[in-house]
Amino acid sequence: MSDLQQKHPPGTSPLALWFRDTTGLTEERVQFRLRGNHLHILCEAQPCPDRGAIVGRLLPALRKVDLNTLVPAGQPTIYQIYLYGRRPGQSLPDWSFSIDLHQLDYQLQQFLGEQLLAEESPESSSQRGGQLATVSAGSRSVSKVGFGGLLSGDSRSDLSGNRSVEGDAALSGSTLGLARQGHPGAIREATPAGIARYLSDHLSSFGISVRATVKPLRLAPGPDPDAAPEPPPQRLWVLCEANYSLDSSLLAEPLAQHLRDLRLEGFRDAVVRVQVAGESQPDWMLQVDLTPPDAMLREWARWGDVGSLTRLLNPVLEMLEGEVSTATLRDSTLHLFCSPLPQSSLAPHPPDRAAVKAGVGAVLQSIAPQGIHAATVYGQVLHQETPAWVEWLDLPASQQPHLADSTLTLAQRGDWGAIAFLLNRLLNPDLTQQLATGGIRVQLLPKPDGSVSSDAPTHAQRYLLHVMSDAPVCPDQRRVGTTVVRFLRDLNLPQLAGVRVYGRRAGQKWPLWSYGVDFAPRSRVVPEPAPEFAATDAYVGDLLTPGGDLILRSDADLQTVWQRWCDRLSASIRRALVKTHLFAPTEDAPADDSSEAWRSDGRSYRNGALAAVWGAAGLLLAVQADWHLARLLQQPEQTTQPDRFVAVDEVPSLALPPSRNPSATAAEAGADDGRFPPGALRKSPSPEPQTEGDRIFDLSGFTRNEEAEGESSTPNPSPSPEVQISSRSLPYTPVSATEPQTVAEVLAAGLPFPTFNSRQLDEKLMLYYERLRQTGNPPDVLIVGSSRALRGVDPVALQRELATLGYADVSVFNFGVNGATAQVVDAILRQVLKPNQLPRLILWADGARAFNSGAVDVTYNGIAVSPAYRELLAGTLARPQVLPEDFETPAEPAEPTPTLNTTLRDSYQTLDRWLSRQLGDRSAVFGQRDRLKDALQQRVRPESPSAVSAAPPPGRSPMPSRLPADSAESLVEAGRDLIDFDGFLPLALRFNPATYYQEYARVQGRYDGDYTDFRIEGVQAAAFQSVLRLASDRNIPVIFINLPLTDEYLDPVRRQHEQTFRQYLLREDLDSPSLVFRDLGEIWLDQYDYFSDPSHLNRYGAFAVSRRIAQDPMIPWSYARGK
Repeated sequence: MSDLQQKHPPGTSPLALWFRDTTGLTEERVQFRLRGNHLHILCEAQPCPDRGAIVGRLLPALRKVDLNTLVPAGQPTIYQIYLYGRRPGQSLPDWSFSIDLHQLDYQLQQFLGEQLLAEESPESSSQRGGQLATVSAGSRSVSKVGFGGLLSGDSRSDLSGNRSVEGDAALSGSTLGLARQGHPGAIREATPAGIARYLSDHLSSFGISVRATVKPLRLAPGPDPDAAPEPPPQRLWVLCEANYSLDSSLLAEPLAQHLRDLRLEGFRDAVVRVQVAGESQPDWMLQVDLTPPDAMLREWARWGDVGSLTRLLNPVLEMLEGEVSTATLRDSTLHLFCSPLPQSSLAPHPPDRAAVKAGVGAVLQSIAPQGIHAATVYGQVLHQETPAWVEWLDLPASQQPHLADSTLTLAQRGDWGAIAFLLNRLLNPDLTQQLATGGIRVQLLPKPDGSVSSDAPTHAQRYLLHVMSDAPVCPDQRRVGTTVVRFLRDLNLPQLAGVRVYGRRAGQKWPLWSYGVDFAPRSRVVPEPAPEFAATDAYVGDLLTPGGDLILRSDADLQTVWQRWCDRLSASIRRALVKTHLFAPTEDAPADDSSEAWRSDGRSYRNGALAAVWGAAGLLLAVQADWHLARLLQQPEQTTQPDRFVAVDEVPSLALPPSRNPSATAAEAGADDGRFPPGALRKSPSPEPQTEGDRIFDLSGFTRNEEAEGESSTPNPSPSPEVQISSRSLPYTPVSATEPQTVAEVLAAGLPFPTFNSRQLDEKLMLYYERLRQTGNPPDVLIVGSSRALRGVDPVALQRELATLGYADVSVFNFGVNGATAQVVDAILRQVLKPNQLPRLILWADGARAFNSGAVDVTYNGIAVSPAYRELLAGTLARPQVLPEDFETPAEPAEPTPTLNTTLRDSYQTLDRWLSRQLGDRSAVFGQRDRLKDALQQRVRPESPSAVSAAPPPGRSPMPSRLPADSAESLVEAGRDLIDFDGFLPLALRFNPATYYQEYARVQGRYDGDYTDFRIEGVQAAAFQSVLRLASDRNIPVIFINLPLTDEYLDPVRRQHEQTFRQYLLREDLDSPSLVFRDLGEIWLDQYDYFSDPSHLNRYGAFAVSRRIAQDPMIPWSYARGK
């Protein structure tokens, strides 16, 4: 947006003086802004300036003055004016009015009619819409409302034909509508100004100004110089300027579609130059093929394309009130099923037999499709499969030999035109999209392969085929390259030695990528250069130059010298590597002294010696690395003051709840015997007690509020507005003071069986078994899912809200596991938990990425190879007896019948575990591998300002970052104390985009590993169906909650995958009686206080979600009612 008053003092520019003099606004404040080709004028006064007086004076004056002469030189041409009126201090205008400078007569008549209606009946005038346009809140664009949509795209014209269209007005939005309604001459007589004005209607809202010019093209001389000259085609040049750099991937396709929508006649193509205003060189250029859609369809239909034939036949049949309902090609016969239009008067009857036969026959005879010998036309009645009549048509291919073969047959014989057509259709499966934007265009350039002499006979010649693909947006290399190579390989052309595929944006000279495959061995002395492809071969003087023949240069050429030097260098490096005896020459390597000496000696002896030497070196390196890493993990001994133990609340942690201070006796006793009491952490030695001014965190474990911050003697930088919000402003479930200690005691006891290779799954099983042991019954509601469920559903909040709604004594447990997919949930419900440990209702809270069958399921793969899972499949896993019925009927594991394969596999696994255990016992680091991983992460990635281990105040010793890995307190210190006894992870952090992305990278959806090759069908969908079958067999409802996400996370790629996931679950909801799907994915797109990061809820969001789903009437909570 440019300021038109920048070259003049306020109110003294020619435009401002003319506007004030015309409207009589001498004292009012007037501002002018030019955005693209639209001029915005804001009138501000108290009271608000009168709309009728300003518009009534301005419309007649604009008919006499060319407004573009009043703006500074170099500014874009003005096509529309937007007037606004408001009072001082307001953010939105009281009224707005749009003026099209090429529709002044029509708008003046409409305005005068409005004024007459207002004078006759003020009340009815206000009811009819009053203002012609209003500005929507929070937007700079004008939404045309009121007065029957007077200023909308198709309403600017007089459909009765009484109003004349002036000169350059042929291509306004209304004229395009007239052309599509059948008015002749609306577009074929377009002028550059009209074209620019039409494009500006779509681009000015983005601040893009448009100018257009037309230049004739120079035709290449024809074969017959005496022939009558044809009118030269024209090229449309379009210049788009903006104050910022425009992204070609976002603008190219819409520009191509708008230009092709014009359906200009006499134009071959259009060249669009996009640049920043004031610069001489364009940022990028785009070439748009303006070939009319009918001409493109006829060209494709000539090759026998069924879709193109159908589109060409439908206009003919529409005149007979019919259409082609189905068209298929079998062998060499085209089958056309014709039925009447649903809204026509012939709907109860089939189309007229003679008329359809004549119309279809005329079209097919004029096209003469390749390889289609006959056509069978069927006349049908709507909703009836049996045709009412059948007609047979012979086509030219049945009589003309050069049309007899199909397009595929011609391609298999090496017809380059047929190959180009088939590749074009293969790369453009959507015919509508290709007609709208031009699609991906394919050009072929076969060149003789230099490995065969040019004097060889024709059948012995071999070609290297160069394929150029271009489109408004550069085609994808992986899709286009592999598709072209696979198609050409299937053709099995004997003369094709290889293919080189290139991709570029239409209008570029050089390709952006290249891809090549050789179908036969090729040897060349000189590297082959990439050819240049012209935009079209129909004329010269184009943007690009056509590629010439490949020139083979002599041995004295510079490239040959360079190649020989590279060969000598390669031989020298090869000899040096062979002499080290670390590398052996291949069989096809050039023979030299070093390779011959290697081959003559005893190779087996040398191989064994080298393997022994390097094996010993590797073992020594591993021992040294283990020793150095063990020294790195050693903590300095504290000799100045013995360690003492404090309660959990003395550790500055963002998520630790308030707890009571333990007695001094218990602390001293724990210090004397060297053991950690349950739920306690080691406190670093400090020479002075911590004062209130030194505290970074308050007694509740959370950051201090503004009042406490203000009382501190040490000034701190003011936090962001999100941080300043008090935690009391949003409700949440407080954590019990003794709960972290209870959880730590349960987790310290460990599982009675081996691990599942998932620390969190092991911990959830410990908590779940302890809960079953205490209550004697499984929970009524079991929450399952990934980390989004772990953080996103609060069991206590859900239980309390259900109690207020009449569902008392409903117990809830959160079994969410980090990284859990549908496969992990299926394994937990069907295999890990016993049938008598299942709940009455399953609440599955997650999203699309847990159902991606195309990504690698790391969590499930780790569980599948774990020792516990192997014992579970073998029936030997000793699961604890925690329910009363377990003691009544103890389960005896079935002894599987050993086989040879099973014995060998078990023996190998036993030996592997024994070796791992022996090496682990002798390693100084293996037992502390978790500490090593954290230490390396701390060295590589510095901690954030919001981290728990904040820098200590002056005068205090730093707190130790880790605790012994085998202590109960290490569970608390590692962050697992955040999980409460109900399995919930209550995080208090609030997501702030302004600070979050300063520490963490913003990952786009196309690079997110969770969405790699996104598809639901596969292992995850099968696991989901397995869970539904289990729930149906046991009469357990499955409630799937699609948890909320932020708009910072939902970019276009992720939003598309989430939409696919929602559609999948909606279909499953209709098909499965045991499933209920509730979608909360986009309810809090900008409510960042409910999130801890872009895709995970915090404790405030979990509290709100729990209350929301508890109040959902679509969820059958009656199944969860306690006995």
